This record gives sequence, C-alpha cells and structure tokens, in this order.
Amino acid sequence: MKVTEKPSSFILLKARTASEWDNCEFAIVKIDQQWLNTAKERLESVKSFKGNQSFYCHVYWDAPIGYFTDLDEIICAQLQGSEFDFLYVELEENEVETMQTPESKLDTHMLKITQEGQCSFKAYGKHTGEEFWTESFPLIKVVNS
Repeated sequence: MKVTEKPSSFILLKARTASEWDNCEFAIVKIDQQWLNTAKERLESVKSFKGNQSFYCHVYWDAPIGYFTDLDEIICAQLQGSEFDFLYVELEENEVETMQTPESKLDTHMLKITQEGQCSFKAYGKHTGEEFWTESFPLIKVVNS
C-alpha cells in the first residue's frame, strides 16, 4: 500500500472498535464511478435537511471493502497529520486479501451522512454486537476530487 497525494481508487480511513479483545485500526473504501455517483445522490438528499436542528444524519446500508488491523507506522503518522482524516492510497493487485482483519465477523454495515456532509462507516460484530467504526470524513471533498 502506498499513500498518494492525488485522488486514487481507494481511500484509507482511521477506524476503531469498542471491543476489549478485538482490534481495528483502519478501513479501506473503493472509490469508483458508481460509488461517486451514489455518494453525490446521497449528498443531494441530505441538502434538504441543512439547518434543520432536529436532523442528525441519513443512514444507508453500505460498507467499506474492509476493516483491518496492523496499520503501517509510516502510514499511521501520515494519517495522523492528514487534514481530512483520510488518505488516498494505491493498492497492489490482491493486496487487500493479505491484510489482517479483526477476529470478529462484521455484520450490519452502515454509512452515515450528516447535514454538513460528514460521513462515517459503522459495523457490528456478528456474534458479539461490538461496534466497529471509521472516523468521519468530508464526503464532499472525496466526491469533488
């Protein structure tokens, strides 16, 4: 995995879990034209709630390509210094299949978008109910890149 300054087909997001025994450090989202079109539609649907004090977010059934453990220290430092809590990354073919994943099988994947256009993913351990989530990031920044 290599961090790139220019928009690529994948973004890396910092991720966490509330689990006392499992681990989660990052998630990867595949950014293709279909994903971008869907994200634009979702951002448009949230616009009508801008300024509504009772509205928090829209929630969609959606997931990153995976939640992972063991983030490289150099990439971790770059993510910490990132202005937007995400990094564009380039992956080698089949690299995702070699990455360490949490022990929990994750289920009930969701994508939340706030009225400000902040976005985050959330999932639950299938048999434990423990939460796994990503840091929020500005969806509009990804869509417009």
